[in-house]
Amino acid sequence: MQRKILYAIAFTGLIILSAVALLTNRKSTIGKRQMDFALEDPSKVDRIIIENKTNRILIEKHNHTWRLNGKYTARQETVTMFLKALGRIEVVAPAPRSIRDSIVSNLEEKGSRLALYRGSKVLKSFVLYYENGLIPGTYMMGNRKKQPYRVGLTGYTGDNIESLFSTEEAGWKDNVLFGYSPADIAAVEIEYPQRQEQSFRIIRDDKKIPYLMAAGKTSPAAEADMEEITDYLSFFSPVPYSVAEGLRYDTGRFNDPFAILTVTDQNQTVFQMRSFRLPDPGGQDYDMNRYLAFINIDSLPVILKYTDTDPVMKAYRDFLKK
Repeated sequence: MQRKILYAIAFTGLIILSAVALLTNRKSTIGKRQMDFALEDPSKVDRIIIENKTNRILIEKHNHTWRLNGKYTARQETVTMFLKALGRIEVVAPAPRSIRDSIVSNLEEKGSRLALYRGSKVLKSFVLYYENGLIPGTYMMGNRKKQPYRVGLTGYTGDNIESLFSTEEAGWKDNVLFGYSPADIAAVEIEYPQRQEQSFRIIRDDKKIPYLMAAGKTSPAAEADMEEITDYLSFFSPVPYSVAEGLRYDTGRFNDPFAILTVTDQNQTVFQMRSFRLPDPGGQDYDMNRYLAFINIDSLPVILKYTDTDPVMKAYRDFLKK
């Protein structure tokens, strides 16, 4: 009798140990799967691509600055927080078999794809989609696997984290015009269509020395003040702007800019800003404090203050020896 009791106790113990081992194995498997999505070291990432059926964004690190789509300065804190958030991705559960095929189909047809790189090496790559029917939640799946998982973000109580993976430029773009150091700048040109005599170009020669040319001229201005030119190139630090949302304006008024600023960096990336006067609601010819500008080929204008851009909106005469 005692032997039977001992056998029963031993058998029960084996069942418990097996259950513990099974649970431990499942947890370690989930942990491993979690690491397939979670980013271990954000500092290794130097390129981010997020895309869906309609949009694609590229965020790349140049020196210590994140650049967006090769055209804009990205909002640095947003990129940093995004990469940190990727380290907090946790798997909640595998998608149940009953809905797995539907989830896979939605991921492939409607999902957003993320790829993280260091140089040419892919660090992480997966697709995600927020499912608001079936079993609601954000699902992720490796690009080479057909097994989706419902995921969450440690410390975040919501179930929709797909919104973090925006493919809209506005969600990543910093509200600054530019952020050049003097060494970054290869050339600057300002054209004043109504005052051509004050238009100018500053170009670096083969020895990286900047020189001044008047509009339409091909030789340097002999009377240029080199100290003024050198100081001028240091003024292209970040300049803030506001988005012209809700602003009522007549597009017919914006055919003739009062100034066109073009900056070319050492990588031959071109920044261009076309500037237009804003009508003054008080009845003056134009608003004396603000003006409207279009950046590169953007169709949406931005609003700038004259006081913020005066240091770079110089005229040819400002660089001549006094």
